[in-house]
Amino acid sequence: MSAPDMRVNVGGLSMKNPVTVASGTFGHGEEFADFFDVSQLGAVTTKGVSPVPWDGNATPRIAEAPAGMLNSIGLQNSGVEEFCASQLSWLATQDTAVIVNVSGHTLQEYIQVVERLEDEPTVDAYEVNISCPNVDAGGMTFGTDPDQAALVTSELRTRTKRPLIVKLTPNVTDITVIARAVADAGADAVSLINTLLGMAIDAKRRRPKLARVVGGLSGPAVKPVALRMVWEVHNAVDVPVIGMGGISNGEDAIEFMLAGATAVAVGAANFVDPLASLHVLEGMVAYCKENAHWRTGGIVAMEWKNEPAADRIIVALDCSPDEAVVLGEKLAGHARWVKIGMTLYYAVGPSIVNTMHKLGFRVFLDLKLHDIPHQVYGAANSIAKAGADLFTVHASGGADMMQSAEKGARKGFSESPREGEPPAVCAITVLTSMDASQLEAIGIDVPPAEQVERLARLAHEAKLDGIVCSPIEAAQMRELLGPDAIIITPGVRPKGAALGDQSRVATPAEAFAAGASHLVIGRPITRAADPVAAFDEIAANLD
Repeated sequence: MSAPDMRVNVGGLSMKNPVTVASGTFGHGEEFADFFDVSQLGAVTTKGVSPVPWDGNATPRIAEAPAGMLNSIGLQNSGVEEFCASQLSWLATQDTAVIVNVSGHTLQEYIQVVERLEDEPTVDAYEVNISCPNVDAGGMTFGTDPDQAALVTSELRTRTKRPLIVKLTPNVTDITVIARAVADAGADAVSLINTLLGMAIDAKRRRPKLARVVGGLSGPAVKPVALRMVWEVHNAVDVPVIGMGGISNGEDAIEFMLAGATAVAVGAANFVDPLASLHVLEGMVAYCKENAHWRTGGIVAMEWKNEPAADRIIVALDCSPDEAVVLGEKLAGHARWVKIGMTLYYAVGPSIVNTMHKLGFRVFLDLKLHDIPHQVYGAANSIAKAGADLFTVHASGGADMMQSAEKGARKGFSESPREGEPPAVCAITVLTSMDASQLEAIGIDVPPAEQVERLARLAHEAKLDGIVCSPIEAAQMRELLGPDAIIITPGVRPKGAALGDQSRVATPAEAFAAGASHLVIGRPITRAADPVAAFDEIAANLD
């Protein structure tokens, strides 16, 4: 299997994969170039850059802790001018995004750094450090006050169009208050957590181990706190989250993604293993190949890959509510999926989803959402709360609309009592009832297959889970979208069955052979004298 497409977008910052490094643990990147090609990472996040050189704190300023370390470095750096003259030239040669961590003692110092970097084309985004606990001014003094955090964010927002990522401190009562403040002030994303404030004492010498007494705790010890805070912030704001705190391997990173992070940063682990960030990325890729596929902001299990044919047939309940319940009761234990379309859903509402769940079905809610992004966000949010396992939007609504659907679904799912994963989102390409002449009649002067490809590419770029197309285009779409994509094909008719209102059809075996992951079959089953026998016969011929 080829490597999954793990591109993410963090508040306007495009990353080839979701792995970066935590500021202060990776130098400016060049320090690790002897160990591996850092261009393999989604981004390099530099150590803190201040307007003038900072010497940092007195030594000792590092101490070991159980399952972690304490540091009190104090943001030692050579200043923005030296950074631009030396480090940026090397970063410019790397095929990866560059996030510059911006530090300051005062608001004016943050502004100075950003204004100086605005003319540097190598810089892709800023991470505003309002969370460092190891300085006496700036840093955490801004990050623990929502008004001050918002002030820094808003002032920098007026001075750059680049993505603005604000790094949050965990050393507050409620981190979501700070997250909301900076998001409202113009932050494009947030990163968290910075280190937890802690201390270590040398019992034999009866004195603190750090010259500054207290320092920032990082490493595996902070991971449970970091996960909790990422989850809280993800549910509190609508901007992407970069999660960090105790990430040592791919599984750790996956946990952060499942908690709601869009990207992750590897920190203290870099001191233990210089290849740690690369190993984290490799572990995430391996996980996705074995267990799931990638979607912006989360991981979606690809259960269909190991399912028998019977569990990949979606029975279309395009009928009255009473008929649907009767059919559901008959097919329970045979079919795994049912499709609820407009006819049934508009007649009954969300309750039909729950009815089918109680009968043991997974529900494909085929409402084909198509509206402005705000409306689709709200509809997707409601669909997720209703319990749908998969739903559709029209790809012709555009990338923004499709992304809004995915975001709305994730948000709605997070607010529901359901366990597992948010509903998958698939894009309708060209309806199977339409042929070339019908497309031409609405101003689309390309063959159906070409239009399907155009819309499928758009859905793929929007990071949806898959598409709906006719079985005629399934092989082309499988090649285009890769092995992980959900490809649902209506217009499936067993040999000899009536075509009805379908134009581009194939038999179930032909559709599976072409690369479909799921088949939608309605009337050949639901209108059969014995629906169960009809379903079982179709399934048996596919295994």
